Amino acid sequence: MANTIKYSTTGDTLSIKKENFFFGVGDVGKGPSQSTDHYQGISPPSGGYTIYANTNGSFTAIFCANDNAQLINFTNGFSNQNFTAATQCLNWYLSQSNFACVNKDYEPIITSGLTLCLDSSFSPSYTTSGSVWYDLSYSVKNATLSGSPTYKPSDKSLSFVPAQSQYATIPDLGSLTTWTIESLVKFTAPLVVGNTISAVITNQYNGAVNLNFSMGTLNSPTDALIRVGFFDGSWRITSGFAPLTGVTYYISGTYDGTTIRQYVNGVASGGTLSYEGTPSSGGEVRLMRKWDDVVNTTNLMSGDLTMVRVYNRALSASEILSNYNAQTTISYDPNAVAFIVAAGITNTTQQSAINQLVLDLKSYSLWDKCSAIYPFVGGTASSHKYNLKDPRDLDVAFRIQFYGGWTHNSNGIQGNGSNAYADTFVAMNTSALLNLSNHLSSYNRILPPSTGTYYHGIVNTSSGIAVFGGLWNVNSLTGGLQNWLSGGAVAELGLVNITVINESTSKFYLNGTLRSEPNDPVSMTLQTNYYLGAAYSTSSMGPAYYNTTNYAFTSLGASITTTDASNLYTAVQAFQTTLGRQV
Repeated sequence: MANTIKYSTTGDTLSIKKENFFFGVGDVGKGPSQSTDHYQGISPPSGGYTIYANTNGSFTAIFCANDNAQLINFTNGFSNQNFTAATQCLNWYLSQSNFACVNKDYEPIITSGLTLCLDSSFSPSYTTSGSVWYDLSYSVKNATLSGSPTYKPSDKSLSFVPAQSQYATIPDLGSLTTWTIESLVKFTAPLVVGNTISAVITNQYNGAVNLNFSMGTLNSPTDALIRVGFFDGSWRITSGFAPLTGVTYYISGTYDGTTIRQYVNGVASGGTLSYEGTPSSGGEVRLMRKWDDVVNTTNLMSGDLTMVRVYNRALSASEILSNYNAQTTISYDPNAVAFIVAAGITNTTQQSAINQLVLDLKSYSLWDKCSAIYPFVGGTASSHKYNLKDPRDLDVAFRIQFYGGWTHNSNGIQGNGSNAYADTFVAMNTSALLNLSNHLSSYNRILPPSTGTYYHGIVNTSSGIAVFGGLWNVNSLTGGLQNWLSGGAVAELGLVNITVINESTSKFYLNGTLRSEPNDPVSMTLQTNYYLGAAYSTSSMGPAYYNTTNYAFTSLGASITTTDASNLYTAVQAFQTTLGRQV
């Protein structure tokens, strides 16, 4: 839906603006209605523009230009000029109070408290050329570009190169005792390590040697991390995160008077700092450079900057995520965000992989068939324990409890084969793992020992029946995954899927392909917890048959179909490939 547009000489503080035109993207309903005087605009065609004209004090005309040629034709008619280039036309509109020309519908960002909004992807903010980057907020604090940064049409960004002394300055935004700073930036060269400051956005030092806010590298730590915070005689900063060169990031920082928080791509990343103080205004704002007045290649930042915003308040976590989702092609699923936050996943590749896994499982209608999903990302026991379906640190949420000697790293989890086991708290013969209607899947990067072990599950030793995976009865388990009653498969790496459909049907899949249909399952009266790294033994009432399997994914839940098994493999294999640990 196109933006609602209002023409007014008095303004609208919950919109973005250009001259007398206000774009209704903010926090309250904008109409169209008699009470708001907002009118529904027309979306610009791909590669084209929408022109709004007001000639008699009311909103009178909307024109659509399909391409640059039509834009030039319309504009020459309005202006009595003889323009020959689209950029000339866009610059003319920026000088007019009764015309506005836009190249896209602006995203529905939060506008309450918006103090600065620069966005080179939106033609009223930057026209592809010139030394002025126009502020879309009500403050009208336009940026001055130094060194002629290059406009990049491919992603509609401004490219800053230190060797050419390229940076931007913005007038003083005033004292902000609480704030939010945001940027959409791609670093095109490695960050400088050492005793220097290079910032995406920062204040100039004032006479009291203070900085109101800053986002960038800092001269105290000797590393190359992006942090957010301020300086009031000492640095008050987050722990930061390490960006990759050539990747576009949406970086945000907030300060609410007690805590500084950092976010990357809409979710918490880079740490927090509890500190009660009052940051002091640092004069003009600088983009892609150090806070001081020395301009050289060591204190300028190399990168492509698309957007910078400042708010005079601390946005909430949900508002940060809303802004990110509004201005990116990647929309983070709330279930993915809940897990990422709970597990403390700060690596953006892992965050993206988790998000896509959730989206894929939902699109394949597999999400609701799982009671527990363990993606094993983050590299530590504290991150590996969480259930993607319910990432609370509780037994009833099927959070894993690890015992014995486990190895936790980027490849997942691996027991030592002697005393390591993991209790999922998912019990057989319960609503989480129904009798005769259930499934287990496990992505295995290292095979279990060939004989004498159950590589996970429940073993009813008192009756002489081995229950592999707690899903159906097995006479013996030798040679890894072989010899299950009348069927089995050669032991292989990848995604194992075992499902019981009903009292007469059970199936075994390997990497999405049906490999066998073992004999009829039997009804299970056991109500014991499912283990990884060992099997629960009813004779010892605890773990037995320890193994050294490397697990990179596990799910437990309701029975699945052959199509489900294929789709689950597709989703999980894509997940593992993104993380670089596929087999």
